[in-house]
Amino acid sequence: MFRTVRFGIAKAHGQAEMMEFNYLAEKRAITRDASGRYAVDYAHIPGAVSDLAKEFLEIEATGNRQRAESWFSRYDRMPPAPSKIKC
Repeated sequence: MFRTVRFGIAKAHGQAEMMEFNYLAEKRAITRDASGRYAVDYAHIPGAVSDLAKEFLEIEATGNRQRAESWFSRYDRMPPAPSKIKC
C-alpha cells in the first residue's frame, strides 16, 4: 500500500489503495502508534477485509452511484502527516 500511495492518489491505483488503507485503519486492522509507526492487527484483518469486500461487491452489484460516491468522499483522503509515515 505504501509503495503505491507514494506515487500519489491522483491515479486510480493510488486512490484505491488509499481508500483501502483508510477503511482498514477505521476498522483497527491497521494502527499507528505515537511515534508514527504503522502496524497490522492480525486479529482484525479477516473481519475488516471481509466487510470491505462485501461493501465493494454490493456497490458493484447494485450499481448504486450515490453509495459509491459516498464511499469515495469518505475514504479517499491522505491520513494526517503522511510525511511522517514509518514502516
